Amino acid sequence: MKSFNYIFLFFLLISCNSIHEENFEILKGEWQVTEFYHKDENLSLKGRYLIGFENNNHSWITKIEDRTNDFVSLDYRIYKEIDSLRMIIQNSEDSRFDGVYDLYVDTIQKFDYQQIIEITLDSENTYFKAIRLKNK
Repeated sequence: MKSFNYIFLFFLLISCNSIHEENFEILKGEWQVTEFYHKDENLSLKGRYLIGFENNNHSWITKIEDRTNDFVSLDYRIYKEIDSLRMIIQNSEDSRFDGVYDLYVDTIQKFDYQQIIEITLDSENTYFKAIRLKNK
Protein backbone atom coordinates (compact mmCIF):
# COMPACT_ATOMS: atom_id res chain seq x y z
CA MET A 1 0.00 0.00 0.00
CA LYS A 2 2.89 2.40 0.75
CA SER A 3 4.38 1.92 -2.69
CA PHE A 4 1.02 2.73 -4.27
CA ASN A 5 0.88 6.01 -2.31
CA TYR A 6 4.38 6.97 -3.48
CA ILE A 7 3.52 6.18 -7.10
CA PHE A 8 0.29 8.18 -6.82
CA LEU A 9 2.15 11.12 -5.27
CA PHE A 10 4.79 10.98 -8.02
CA PHE A 11 2.20 11.10 -10.82
CA LEU A 12 0.27 13.85 -9.04
CA LEU A 13 3.39 16.03 -8.83
CA ILE A 14 4.25 15.38 -12.48
CA SER A 15 0.75 16.23 -13.68
CA CYS A 16 0.63 19.45 -11.63
CA ASN A 17 3.84 20.71 -13.24
CA SER A 18 2.87 19.71 -16.78
CA ILE A 19 0.91 22.06 -18.97
CA HIS A 20 -0.95 20.35 -21.75
CA GLU A 21 -1.15 22.28 -25.02
CA GLU A 22 -4.92 21.90 -25.26
CA ASN A 23 -5.20 24.13 -22.18
CA PHE A 24 -3.82 26.97 -24.28
CA GLU A 25 -6.12 26.94 -27.28
CA ILE A 26 -6.58 30.64 -26.52
CA LEU A 27 -3.06 31.24 -27.90
CA LYS A 28 -3.79 29.66 -31.29
CA GLY A 29 -4.05 32.08 -34.18
CA GLU A 30 -2.72 35.52 -35.13
CA TRP A 31 -1.98 38.30 -32.66
CA GLN A 32 -1.33 41.99 -33.40
CA VAL A 33 1.91 42.94 -31.63
CA THR A 34 1.44 46.23 -29.74
CA GLU A 35 4.82 46.41 -28.01
CA PHE A 36 8.04 44.75 -29.16
CA TYR A 37 11.48 45.29 -27.65
CA HIS A 38 14.82 43.56 -27.99
CA LYS A 39 17.24 44.78 -25.34
CA ASP A 40 16.98 48.60 -25.52
CA GLU A 41 15.72 48.66 -29.12
CA ASN A 42 12.02 49.43 -29.60
CA LEU A 43 11.16 47.33 -32.66
CA SER A 44 7.56 48.63 -32.54
CA LEU A 45 8.86 51.92 -33.94
CA LYS A 46 10.20 50.11 -37.01
CA GLY A 47 6.89 48.64 -38.10
CA ARG A 48 3.85 46.60 -37.17
CA TYR A 49 4.19 42.90 -36.48
CA LEU A 50 2.00 39.82 -36.22
CA ILE A 51 2.84 36.78 -34.14
CA GLY A 52 1.04 33.50 -34.74
CA PHE A 53 0.77 30.34 -32.69
CA GLU A 54 -0.02 27.08 -34.46
CA ASN A 55 -0.60 23.48 -33.48
CA ASN A 56 2.38 21.30 -32.72
CA ASN A 57 4.12 24.08 -30.76
CA HIS A 58 5.12 26.03 -33.85
CA SER A 59 5.02 29.82 -34.07
CA TRP A 60 6.00 32.61 -36.46
CA ILE A 61 6.57 36.37 -36.50
CA THR A 62 6.18 38.65 -39.51
CA LYS A 63 6.32 42.36 -40.24
CA ILE A 64 3.01 43.47 -41.75
CA GLU A 65 4.34 46.27 -43.96
CA ASP A 66 6.91 44.15 -45.79
CA ARG A 67 4.34 42.24 -47.86
CA THR A 68 7.14 39.85 -48.74
CA ASN A 69 5.70 37.02 -46.67
CA ASP A 70 9.01 36.78 -44.79
CA PHE A 71 8.23 34.87 -41.63
CA VAL A 72 10.58 34.12 -38.77
CA SER A 73 9.78 30.55 -37.79
CA LEU A 74 10.26 29.23 -34.25
CA ASP A 75 9.21 26.47 -31.87
CA TYR A 76 7.74 26.97 -28.41
CA ARG A 77 6.77 24.99 -25.34
CA ILE A 78 4.65 26.15 -22.40
CA TYR A 79 5.22 24.91 -18.89
CA LYS A 80 4.33 25.83 -15.33
CA GLU A 81 6.97 26.74 -12.76
CA ILE A 82 5.56 27.10 -9.24
CA ASP A 83 2.78 29.70 -9.78
CA SER A 84 4.06 31.12 -13.07
CA LEU A 85 3.59 30.20 -16.71
CA ARG A 86 6.71 30.09 -18.85
CA MET A 87 7.29 29.69 -22.56
CA ILE A 88 10.51 28.41 -24.05
CA ILE A 89 11.18 29.66 -27.57
CA GLN A 90 13.85 27.77 -29.47
CA ASN A 91 14.97 26.83 -32.98
CA SER A 92 14.19 30.37 -34.12
CA GLU A 93 15.44 31.53 -37.49
CA ASP A 94 16.33 34.77 -35.65
CA SER A 95 18.30 33.90 -32.50
CA ARG A 96 17.16 37.11 -30.76
CA PHE A 97 13.87 35.36 -30.00
CA ASP A 98 15.32 32.20 -28.43
CA GLY A 99 14.93 32.14 -24.66
CA VAL A 100 12.73 31.51 -21.64
CA TYR A 101 9.79 33.92 -21.31
CA ASP A 102 7.33 34.69 -18.54
CA LEU A 103 3.87 34.27 -20.10
CA TYR A 104 0.83 36.32 -19.07
CA VAL A 105 -2.67 36.06 -20.57
CA ASP A 106 -5.28 38.69 -19.66
CA THR A 107 -8.70 39.85 -20.80
CA ILE A 108 -8.38 43.61 -21.17
CA GLN A 109 -11.81 44.55 -22.53
CA LYS A 110 -15.20 42.83 -22.82
CA PHE A 111 -18.01 43.47 -25.27
CA ASP A 112 -21.39 41.77 -25.71
CA TYR A 113 -20.11 38.97 -27.94
CA GLN A 114 -16.36 39.45 -28.01
CA GLN A 115 -13.46 40.32 -25.78
CA ILE A 116 -9.93 41.60 -26.30
CA ILE A 117 -7.30 39.18 -25.03
CA GLU A 118 -3.73 40.29 -24.38
CA ILE A 119 -0.62 38.14 -24.06
CA THR A 120 2.71 39.29 -22.72
CA LEU A 121 5.98 37.42 -23.26
CA ASP A 122 8.87 38.76 -21.22
CA SER A 123 12.43 37.40 -21.25
CA GLU A 124 15.79 38.79 -20.26
CA ASN A 125 16.36 40.32 -23.72
CA THR A 126 13.02 40.37 -25.55
CA TYR A 127 9.53 41.64 -24.69
CA PHE A 128 6.30 41.17 -26.68
CA LYS A 129 2.80 42.39 -25.95
CA ALA A 130 0.05 41.39 -28.38
CA ILE A 131 -3.75 41.51 -28.59
CA ARG A 132 -6.58 39.88 -30.48
CA LEU A 133 -10.36 39.65 -30.47
CA LYS A 134 -11.94 36.46 -29.18
CA ASN A 135 -15.58 35.46 -29.47
CA LYS A 136 -17.27 34.66 -26.16
